[in-house]
Amino acid sequence: MNSILPELKQRFKSEAEPGYREHVAKLFNLNVDGYFGVRVPKIRAIAQEFYSFVKPLHIDQKLELCDQLLHENIYELKVTAYQWTGKSKRDFKPEHLSLFEKWLMDYTKDWADCDDICSNVLGEYFLKFPDEAICVLDWARSENLWYRRAAAVSLLKPLRKETQFHLAETVAALLLQDQEDLVQKGYGWMLKEASKKWPEEVLSFLSQHSSIMPRTAYRYALEKYPSEIKREMMQR
Repeated sequence: MNSILPELKQRFKSEAEPGYREHVAKLFNLNVDGYFGVRVPKIRAIAQEFYSFVKPLHIDQKLELCDQLLHENIYELKVTAYQWTGKSKRDFKPEHLSLFEKWLMDYTKDWADCDDICSNVLGEYFLKFPDEAICVLDWARSENLWYRRAAAVSLLKPLRKETQFHLAETVAALLLQDQEDLVQKGYGWMLKEASKKWPEEVLSFLSQHSSIMPRTAYRYALEKYPSEIKREMMQR
């Protein structure tokens, strides 16, 4: 296992596409200093290939290895670390949350990092330990932009499994007038996901707060509704 990190880095370097880093920077307005320049489907395929060496390890050994990957602060290695961690979801323990929170704080530099840990790690953790999801209320009150976005985005997987609506509603209320565009998009996305299962409840929330809710979040939340409802709501 001592050789896996340099081998993995070399593999990503060999798969990097000339000009792709610059394309990502322009398209998504991201700082790509820590990118090799590998497309995400290829990153995930390589991560899956190398996971065969990691799979037999104990969960704590896997997380230690993932922590080493994250410490490199290279996008492709971060995607790999979160993918490997997510594959270990059955072995998650309550005490792992503090490590995952540390990862969120230490290794998130843009929305792509934030959404990846939310999707592959935190969302899976909250599915296994639903009572622990209450911590997102503290995240929603944080001064840290990425904690606030994660408060919403980490609930997407539970919402897709038809759980945690009331918690999501509370998070939306806490983030309601957040001034950060990426937080507005995050909780708007969360409400959009919730609207698939709880359309009337989400519509009621939007109606109640339409006069003060930022238009960015409001539009995101309405995306799954019929055109006539969207038109009516957008006139409020």
